[in-house]
Amino acid sequence: MYSGNVILTQGTLLLRADRVQATQNATGLDKLSAAGRPVTFRQKLDGSDDVIEGQSNRIEFDSVNNQLELIGQAQLQRGGDQLRGAQISYNANTGFYKVVGQPNATSPSGRVRATIMPKPRAEQPAAQP
Repeated sequence: MYSGNVILTQGTLLLRADRVQATQNATGLDKLSAAGRPVTFRQKLDGSDDVIEGQSNRIEFDSVNNQLELIGQAQLQRGGDQLRGAQISYNANTGFYKVVGQPNATSPSGRVRATIMPKPRAEQPAAQP
């Protein structure tokens, strides 16, 4: 357990939190649990120039399944996509997001907010005469 102004780096991952608990397996980082007001992270994705960054009150990461959980006032941005909600789950293997809003929310801040940018259209080959 690490506490204080914790800065964790591993490869292209940069995480800042008040408290971090990390466990390792034979291949390296296994699970990570971080808490703060907020916890922030930024990582360049493998095989692309995309960067994913986010923040929340708590972050749980399972490196075996490449599953990221942002819990409490969660925000996530990847490229032009922006997500906000009470909880965000992101699977790096599939690229799928799941965003949950605050139950029984009567104010707009408790709702899920999402901006999903369209993928660039593939170039069409010019017509041959």
